[in-house]
Amino acid sequence: MTRIQSLPEAERILARLPPRAQESIEAAIPTAWLPLLPFPAILLEEIGEARARAFFRAHAAAQFDTPLYRGLLRTAQSLFGRGVDAALWIFAKGYGHAYRDAGHVEVERTGPGRATASLLEAPPIVVRDAARRVCFEAMVRGVLDATGADVELAVHDRPGRVDFELRWEP
Repeated sequence: MTRIQSLPEAERILARLPPRAQESIEAAIPTAWLPLLPFPAILLEEIGEARARAFFRAHAAAQFDTPLYRGLLRTAQSLFGRGVDAALWIFAKGYGHAYRDAGHVEVERTGPGRATASLLEAPPIVVRDAARRVCFEAMVRGVLDATGADVELAVHDRPGRVDFELRWEP
């Protein structure tokens, strides 16, 4: 909620959220899956796509300063160092622990300097709702930022899934 309140448009954004949604946000842990909340769409409408992407990306990267995710990041970096391998490990191991009942991520190396992280069995709202897709893609970029992974990222829609294709210099 603090990050939302830091926006110049916070008053308008919060006014558009139903009281129950505000209560859910305030009571939730930072990574809680709140599928029914209209927040991503409201944010996109109020501040535009570019700023919404930056908001969600910064939020995701900042999660690695919290006790839970600091440990996950340290573990990934102690196993793999800073960069792509740490990010891939976090995608594969961290997503399912952080977001219950929101699908799972499988990672496949597809060649030197290439991998695909696939979000599978996600709720339909994630793979069909444009605002949630903007949110999710930006959060993937936030993980890449936190791990120091220097990659090109492409997002591909597939029936019932979302594929994040990563390319980097091996």
